[in-house]
Amino acid sequence: RQGQSLSDALEKHPKIFDTLYVNLVKIGESSGNLPVVFAGLAKDLKYKKELRAKIIQAITYPSVIFLVCIFSVLFIFNFVVPKLTVMFNDVAELPVYTQVLLTVSDWIQNYQLYAAGLLVMIGLGLHWYKEQGHLDHKFDEGLLRTPVLKNSVTLVERIRFTSSMSLMLNSGVKLDQALTLSAGSIKNKAIARTLANVSQKIRKGESITSSLKKTGLFSSLFVSLLEVGEESGQMAPVFEEISARSRSEFSSWTDRMTSLIEPIMILFMGGVVGSVVVVMLMSIVSVNDIGF
Repeated sequence: RQGQSLSDALEKHPKIFDTLYVNLVKIGESSGNLPVVFAGLAKDLKYKKELRAKIIQAITYPSVIFLVCIFSVLFIFNFVVPKLTVMFNDVAELPVYTQVLLTVSDWIQNYQLYAAGLLVMIGLGLHWYKEQGHLDHKFDEGLLRTPVLKNSVTLVERIRFTSSMSLMLNSGVKLDQALTLSAGSIKNKAIARTLANVSQKIRKGESITSSLKKTGLFSSLFVSLLEVGEESGQMAPVFEEISARSRSEFSSWTDRMTSLIEPIMILFMGGVVGSVVVVMLMSIVSVNDIGF
């Protein structure tokens, strides 16, 4: 109402509207295609919401099982083992596993609050250090070196990149500008740094396919699709197809990992809690044998 453009008004709220969003609105204003741009942005936001929900779904169950395991062990060492300590007061020589059990129980009772405080301080310190930008590259590079996580991180970033490329090319953004903006939407700093160099290589005369192939983000099948799109001059449908296939692949991956992690975490929890219970029973039996 005061005469500013819509894109300028949105730009004043970077926490709500990112650079990609603002630039697309700016292009829609200049071309008169704001309805098309907003329709594409709505579709992109829906994809991002579904992707975030998939990621949360993949990590929620293992996290809950792990917390249950931790609380179970703390309960045993804080409430169950101390009540059994009375049985061992008159025993001159305890088995090694019983001594270890009692020592661990004493340590947890005396120092668990200090340990929890130390972990909180370490967590806050790492969070502050990451906020300063010192850990981003090392952490992201570490994720790409981890065998199981590498595939999921690559899939997620490929979805983000190809969805942004498809959205911008359909909105009339030039290819080199679309590559730069899409690279800025990538969360993994190591992959973003690699993609940031693609637009420079293309300006120097290198083909789009060969430049993107070197990033390691695309499989041989997707590279073939990029070649077809580059030869036909229809890159937007190709990026949209790669994005759709990557979303389907990531959905299948999360389903497989969830079904695999579920029994593993149950076995882990049973092994940890069961081991403590077995040691307790062996200690009780050993005391009876000694008394006999």
